[in-house]
Amino acid sequence: MLYHTCEVCGEKFNVLRAEGDENEYSIICKCSKCGTKYKTPQINKKKLYIHIILVSIICILAHIFLRKYFDINYLAT
Repeated sequence: MLYHTCEVCGEKFNVLRAEGDENEYSIICKCSKCGTKYKTPQINKKKLYIHIILVSIICILAHIFLRKYFDINYLAT
């Protein structure tokens, strides 16, 4: 989803760092190794940020739950 693999040389490049918007529906990515251009779907960054925030909240709540109810202290030696 966030990475695209070049079909010519196999190099992976990050779609989030792509430059040169063609229109609002797709962006053109250029392989840094061989220079091949690809049209990739644009990523909905708002949706991505919402997912990151939700996963972070779930991880924090799981950490609090495990420490409170199971007395897990993994940093103690």
